[in-house]
Amino acid sequence: MTAGIERIPSIICGDITIKSDQPFYIGGPCTIESETQILTTAEHVAEQGANAIRGGAFKIRTHPESYRGLGLKGISLLLRAGQLTNLPVVTEITTESQIPQIIQEIENHNNHPLIVQIGSRNSQNTPLLNAVGKTGLPVLLKRGFGNTIKETLSASDYITQGGSPVLICERGIRTWSSESGVGRFTPDLFSIPLLQKEGFLVIWDPSHSTGRSDWVESTALAGMAMGSNGLIVEVHPQPEKALCDGAQALTFNQYSTMMAKLKQIKTILK
Repeated sequence: MTAGIERIPSIICGDITIKSDQPFYIGGPCTIESETQILTTAEHVAEQGANAIRGGAFKIRTHPESYRGLGLKGISLLLRAGQLTNLPVVTEITTESQIPQIIQEIENHNNHPLIVQIGSRNSQNTPLLNAVGKTGLPVLLKRGFGNTIKETLSASDYITQGGSPVLICERGIRTWSSESGVGRFTPDLFSIPLLQKEGFLVIWDPSHSTGRSDWVESTALAGMAMGSNGLIVEVHPQPEKALCDGAQALTFNQYSTMMAKLKQIKTILK
């Protein structure tokens, strides 16, 4: 951790203040595929209590022929979904060249609040971290799937030096279980209190950790019971037809059931 950098205990995003005493739930599709898909999903997750809408427009994929998003058209659709629900939006930036384009789209949509996501693969891309930090936009920094806590904190410093506040997203780490089929990544729930001790709000990602929709709910509940400040969960109207990560996306009904149980967890933990 760099000496002298002040951590931010709460983050303002539009009309919403993200703080430690109120869960911050982010829901939406892994990747934006169409106007109907993102708008209907945004409406549903908002009705169920989500505090922000997620959706990828620029996707880093393992194989070059995999679906990689709609680009700026996707950003425009996501911002429209945010305006429809009156909620902030979350989307990943993968290159420095995308930053001015996305800033322009935000301005085109009446400066609707947007949280920049830095994905696991870019978690140590220091030029990108520096550039994103200079935007002043809130940043959701995903822990790299092979990164230590110290490396994650150092990555956050590259962002905060530029002036942007940071939420850290724990999304599981690569271990032997990743190759044996026991989940996509191993949930590192112990990182939640450790990162919070360093002064960060921590968002837990059960979708990427498990890689399968039937395990998302239980893993989400475990993360919140561990004290996570919120969740980022993938939701799709028809996961079986999703162009990206359909196996880990919740249906609308599954998301509604999970959110109802999360309310019970919140009551128990008070």
